[in-house]
Amino acid sequence: MGSLSVYVVAILYEGGNEQEPIDRLIESGNLIASKDVSGEGDDELLAGRAGFLAAALTLREHIKKKIIPDHCIRGVLNKMIDSGRRYAAAGRFPVPLMYRYYGRHYLGAAHGVMGILQMLLW
Repeated sequence: MGSLSVYVVAILYEGGNEQEPIDRLIESGNLIASKDVSGEGDDELLAGRAGFLAAALTLREHIKKKIIPDHCIRGVLNKMIDSGRRYAAAGRFPVPLMYRYYGRHYLGAAHGVMGILQMLLW
């Protein structure tokens, strides 16, 4: 998802009037909503689904129009929730959602549960 930031900057620069970076961003959202991209850290804030949500929701605030469709955002949200539920159940954690980043359980805002939950609740 390294190209995500390039698309976001292009969209902001063009004021949401250039369709190509918008289409690429939507394609990225559909891709990460449809499958596990790397298997480790797919949901974290800096390089995962939570980062996509942060970008999409920030664009909505600054552009003032829905350039990323609701179904795209909803798909990413649903995938993040499903991922957290599956991992929590598999690890028998006493919480409904749990995430890992390269085999470790981070609680912080960048790679951890706090950053993911912040985006889920935004």
